Amino acid sequence: DSDDPATLMRWSEMAMYVAKSQGKSRYQFFSEQINDKVHGELQIEAELRRALRDKGSELWIAYQPQLCTRTRRLVGVEALMRWRTPDGKALSPGDFIPIAEKSGLITEIGAWLLVRICEDLEELRRNGIELPKVSVNVSPRELKQGKSVVDDICHTLRRFGEPIERFQFEVTENALMAENGPEVLDAMRHAGFSLAIDDFGAGYSSLGYLKRFQVSALKIDRQFIQELPHDEENAAIVTAVIQMSAALGIKVVAEGVETEAQAEFLGTHGCDVLQGYHTGRPMPPAQLADFVRLNEANQRA
Repeated sequence: DSDDPATLMRWSEMAMYVAKSQGKSRYQFFSEQINDKVHGELQIEAELRRALRDKGSELWIAYQPQLCTRTRRLVGVEALMRWRTPDGKALSPGDFIPIAEKSGLITEIGAWLLVRICEDLEELRRNGIELPKVSVNVSPRELKQGKSVVDDICHTLRRFGEPIERFQFEVTENALMAENGPEVLDAMRHAGFSLAIDDFGAGYSSLGYLKRFQVSALKIDRQFIQELPHDEENAAIVTAVIQMSAALGIKVVAEGVETEAQAEFLGTHGCDVLQGYHTGRPMPPAQLADFVRLNEANQRA
């Protein structure tokens, strides 16, 4: 690949970086595709660091409504990070969140995210809007910080005067197995936060964790929702999860609901909450305020 020793070392390190990111006991040959991929990730990381340093002027939070399946009343929102670069390009979270996770930037993003949510809640309150619940994703990297991350969260909420009961933290099944994961989730529960398992069924679930951490909600992964109600296997899986959750006193949130047929199937089988493009796309705070007002008006009608 090169006659220059320094270049060979740099490229071999790139190949090693890719191999490590795929797990243990692997090898990887260098290629130009790897070179392009690594440089692209490094560029995104540098731009993300700059965006955070600029006090998040390019970063904002979109809020996706969560509606009661039976009444279609708003019961909460999920806070989702968005990034629009100075040239107007919107970067998908699927592109930059994994890079933030690998680089360690995700912890700084998590702290920024919570402050921004509190600021948005203040603005919504000034406009007469009080959200019942806000769900926030927690990454495995944040869990590695141990109980200090819970202390930081509580400090931020006290600073803004936000009640702990308003916040629900979502972790993936795999994050439960992360270093310090159980310790942090115990601390969250003792602090008064509710917990939700995100993308349930897509990872390595341990039913014992549902009981230990007194999980409040399971979010069924969208891959099981997409083909409803016609796919018999997915229908059986979704129905089984709903029945199990009901027996344990755990609410079920269906992610990725895109049609009324899916919503009706979920409602018929006892799903508690709907989330997806059919019931509301992720939206900025100003648009969310209009959505809440319209939802309240429909409930009174």
